[in-house]
Amino acid sequence: MRAVVLISFSSEGTQKVIGTHSGKFHADEVLGCFLLKQMPDYSSAVIKRTRNPDELNQCDIVIDVGGVYDHSKKRYDHHQKGFDETLKSVTGIEEDIKLSSAGLVWAHYGKEIVKATVEQDLSEKDIHDIFCRMYEMFIKEVDAKDNGIEAADPPYRYRTWTDFSGRVSRLNANGLRFDSADEETQFKKAMELAKEEYFGILNEIVSYWLPSREIVNEALNNRFDVDASGRIMKIEKCGVSWPAHLKTLEEEKKIKNLILFVVFPDGNSGWRVQAVPKESGFALRQPVLPTCLALRDAELAAACGVHDAIFVHANGFIGGARSYEGALEMARKSIVDAEMKISDS
Repeated sequence: MRAVVLISFSSEGTQKVIGTHSGKFHADEVLGCFLLKQMPDYSSAVIKRTRNPDELNQCDIVIDVGGVYDHSKKRYDHHQKGFDETLKSVTGIEEDIKLSSAGLVWAHYGKEIVKATVEQDLSEKDIHDIFCRMYEMFIKEVDAKDNGIEAADPPYRYRTWTDFSGRVSRLNANGLRFDSADEETQFKKAMELAKEEYFGILNEIVSYWLPSREIVNEALNNRFDVDASGRIMKIEKCGVSWPAHLKTLEEEKKIKNLILFVVFPDGNSGWRVQAVPKESGFALRQPVLPTCLALRDAELAAACGVHDAIFVHANGFIGGARSYEGALEMARKSIVDAEMKISDS
């Protein structure tokens, strides 16, 4: 990965200037400033934190302040009345969360940022997929939190305080931990958090998630070689990121919700059978051996008839056997259980 240029807050010389608001900072403009500085045109830019309109008008690009969203003028605020832009309205990609300043920067410059921060050749499809995945894994959460959009309806059983937005918030001066003189220092620390989070997620996408796509595609194409039902998929390697790819590939091939189980090695000479999740959350299309939940070893083998079965998780999302044949048989029996349940109803 390409190293980020450290931020300078000096405005001397002819460097470009990124404008954002002064005072308490938030995750969206911190991330937006960081993202802009990954592009060649802004890698050496200084950041001017001010609310003075005259000073903002002198900046080359302005985010999260000024009350204007106008891409032609490089103004990217989202607080003004009537602003209701989403990734879909800006790019056509199906995402309906209202954009923050970080989302606006990503919507307009994200693909350029991907090209600048990945040191390998990428196809246009790769760039598009990384752009979408980064939004899904990182930017969208910042957009939602900044705009007060909850992940679920209340009442909540718990709230998270250790996410990126929460960590940025704790860096603000509040009169007890830091005074206003420390504001610029704390903003720099927040930018370093953005760097760590962005490159950590980007590395996972490029080195793990992206290569998994072809593995999952091949496994999906070969599903009938695994079982005549075509509802069990075999992946030859452990640690492949398959759930998100499977959903997308099923939609592309017009076989949505077809695969029920994925069989793969566990890395310790055994094999696992995992249930495919539904659209979101922890719900499953079909649990593994629903009549044998939480059973292990000899008790499980006797109950399901698979001699080398090792375990089934209590909620049925995964099970294991000592051999591939055993894991495959667990998946097949799970399909039979599902069919019997349908016929009984």
